[in-house]
Amino acid sequence: ALPLAAAPTVASVTGNEIPVIRLQGSNVVIGSVAMVTRTAGPVIVIKYQADSTADPVTGHVARLDVERYSFWHLGTEAVLTLAAPAGSDNVDPWLLITNSLHWR
Repeated sequence: ALPLAAAPTVASVTGNEIPVIRLQGSNVVIGSVAMVTRTAGPVIVIKYQADSTADPVTGHVARLDVERYSFWHLGTEAVLTLAAPAGSDNVDPWLLITNSLHWR
C-alpha cells in the first residue's frame, strides 16, 4: 500500500502508470483502462499483454495476459497485479481474488 492523496482515475492511470508499465515490461501492448467495481469499491484496472522473463534453463518466453488493479481508500492506494499465460480462462479466479480485498 502506498499513500495517494486522491483516488486514481482512468486519466491519471493512463498518464502516470502506463508509461512505467511500458518501460518496465517487455513487448507491452495495452488493451484497456477502465473503472470497475469490486467488493472494496471502485477500482481502476489496466488490461494488457506482455512477455514474461526468459526461463533461465530453456530460454522460453511466454506471452502473458496481465491485469493491474489500483484500489484506493482514504488516502491509501493498493496495487494488485495478476498475470497468467495469454488465453487462459482467468475471469472467475481473478474476480474472486480482486473481490477478496477489504479495507480496515
